[in-house]
Amino acid sequence: MSLNSPNHSSPLTSSSESERSKVIDTMLLVETPEKISFQYQLAGPFRRVLAYILDILFSVVGYSILLVLFAVVLGTLRRIFAGTMIGDLLGAIMELGSGFAAVGFFVVYWFYGALMESWYNGQTLGKMILGYRVLSADGHAIDGVQALLRNFFRLLDLFPMVPIGFGPGIPTCMFGLVASTVSPKFQRIGDLVAGTIVVIDEKKWVPELATFSDPRVGQLAEVLPSDFVPSPSMLKTLAQYVDRRRFLASTTTHEIARQLAPAMIRKFGLPNDTDHDLLLCAMYTRAFLQADESPKMELALSSGVGG
Repeated sequence: MSLNSPNHSSPLTSSSESERSKVIDTMLLVETPEKISFQYQLAGPFRRVLAYILDILFSVVGYSILLVLFAVVLGTLRRIFAGTMIGDLLGAIMELGSGFAAVGFFVVYWFYGALMESWYNGQTLGKMILGYRVLSADGHAIDGVQALLRNFFRLLDLFPMVPIGFGPGIPTCMFGLVASTVSPKFQRIGDLVAGTIVVIDEKKWVPELATFSDPRVGQLAEVLPSDFVPSPSMLKTLAQYVDRRRFLASTTTHEIARQLAPAMIRKFGLPNDTDHDLLLCAMYTRAFLQADESPKMELALSSGVGG
């Protein structure tokens, strides 16, 4: 059996039998129980500073614009209702405006990053511009709790403060800098608490599809149930298995296939002696070649998945 597929930069299959991760230089290799590995390039602490500065600018500028608009609206309404109870109430609100503005700044500071990273798959505006993304330390997408935790503990990363007058002081960011420098995965304190990492988000692209010369692949693909619709994670697994199998020894290929195929044999009701490697190739053929849905391939092989 032969296939033609380009050697792209997607991660290599692994012989690991349990999920773990390993850092090689600035590359993080995450290995899953299915013996599929995902490789991410970690973003170092100094590379992340610019993204943080951009996020501060976006949040402060955006919040300032809202404050100005709010003040204009209040001032206009106060003049309209001058001499009335409503006008007096609006005047009192404007006098307390500085206090509300200060409270609002801290709310924006804490929740801007948490909400953006929760809704936009680990990215804020600054990270989108510079091509960074927050992931769980195991390589999966972060959830809302992790986004909230890593942003809540950002304040601790800014310490110690250099006191100036009666203000909160100038942040030195030494705690966060030291933590991310000594951490193998460049995790600041917030990342360590939340179990997250920051990686360079690679662009999506679609490699050529593999083809098989063994006629049994197509024959078995025709036998698969007509309602077979693989999930995104299965699409990714099939794509990476087929792409890398031609570089592996046959014993390694069959060992990997043995971990993936038995469950599908039972699900499809196929004979127990069905060749594991042949089945995975047939599933790949059904999913990518016979279905002729290129978006599936893009979804399966997009870099930085899960993220």
